[in-house]
Amino acid sequence: MLRSAIAYASAAITCVVPVAALSQEAAERPGGVWSGLIENDWFASTDQNYTNGARLARFAEADPGGTHYDFAGGILRARPERDEVIYGFALGQNLYTPEDTDTALPLPGQRPYAAWLYGEYSLIRIGEERVDQLTFQLGTVGPNALGEEVQNGFHDLIGGEDAEGWDNQIGNEVGFVLSLDRKLKSRYLVREIRGLDIDFTPNAGIAFGNIRTDAKLGATLRIGTGLSDDFGPPRIRPASAGVGYFSPDEPNGFYAFFGAQGRAVAHDITLEGSLFDDDDGITVEPETFVGETQAGFVWRLNGWQLGYTHVWRGEEYEGQTDGQRFGALSVAVRF
Repeated sequence: MLRSAIAYASAAITCVVPVAALSQEAAERPGGVWSGLIENDWFASTDQNYTNGARLARFAEADPGGTHYDFAGGILRARPERDEVIYGFALGQNLYTPEDTDTALPLPGQRPYAAWLYGEYSLIRIGEERVDQLTFQLGTVGPNALGEEVQNGFHDLIGGEDAEGWDNQIGNEVGFVLSLDRKLKSRYLVREIRGLDIDFTPNAGIAFGNIRTDAKLGATLRIGTGLSDDFGPPRIRPASAGVGYFSPDEPNGFYAFFGAQGRAVAHDITLEGSLFDDDDGITVEPETFVGETQAGFVWRLNGWQLGYTHVWRGEEYEGQTDGQRFGALSVAVRF
C-alpha cells in the first residue's frame, strides 16, 4: 500500500513539477500551454510490456506571417483568414519490458526490453470542420535511450525490485517517425442535452519511420462542458489523442469521454528490432492489427487542466497471452 501511494505521488509530481518550474519562462510568451504526461501500467497494477511513457511539451499559437504559420500554410494549407495554427515542442521517453523482469536471461516469446527517447515538433492546423496535425519525432532506441537507468533508478527510489534483463534490450539506433493525423470537427456531430454538450470526433492517421510505421482509424465520444476548448487530453503516440493544446472560453469545464481505435502495424522497432540489422537479440513478430479502447475525464479550472485516461490495448505481438491495461495522467497549464 505504501509503495503504491509513493508511486502515485511520484507520478503526479513528475507531471506537475516541470510545468511549475518552467512557468516563469512560459509566462513571457502568452498564448502557450505547458503540459506534463505520465503513462504507466502501475495504474492497472501491472509492470510489463508498455510499462511507462513520459512526455513534457509546450504548445503556442503561431502568428500569421511567422515561420511556423508559413510552414503550416505550405504543408497543411493553413490560411490566415480561416485557420488557427498551433506549434509545439516536446521531449519524451517510452519504456518496454517483458512479463518476467526478475531474470537476466533472454526470454524468447516475450516482449523485448526497449526504450525510445525522442524530441518532437508538432504543427497543428485548426479549421472550421477539421484539425490536421503533423508531427516529427527524432531520437534513439537502445542503451542510449537510458531505459535501464530511468526504470531501475525509479524502482530504487520507491524501494522496488530492479528489472534484471536490460542487457538484452534492442540495440542502439537513431530513428525518426513522421506522422499525420486528422480529426473531424463538424457542427453536425455536436449536440446539447439538458445543459451538457455531446460531440463525436472521428479521427485517422498514418505514421512512417524506421521506429514505427502504421495507420490508424478511430473515434471519440465526449459529454460535459467546455468541449470546444480542446480535442481531448494529450496521449503518447501511437495512441489516439487530443492535440495537446487548449484555449478555454469559460474558466471552468468538465467532461467524460470514451474512445476506440484500430491500428494496422507495418513495423515496430521495439518489437521486431531494426529494419537494417538482423542481429538484434530476442525479438517478436508484431500483430498486424491492434485494437484499443480508452475512457476517462478532463477537468479544467482557471487555466489549469487535469486529465486521466484508462486504456485497454489488445495484443501487440504474436504469442502475447493477454492485452494490456494502463493509465495516463496529464497536467497542463495555460499562460
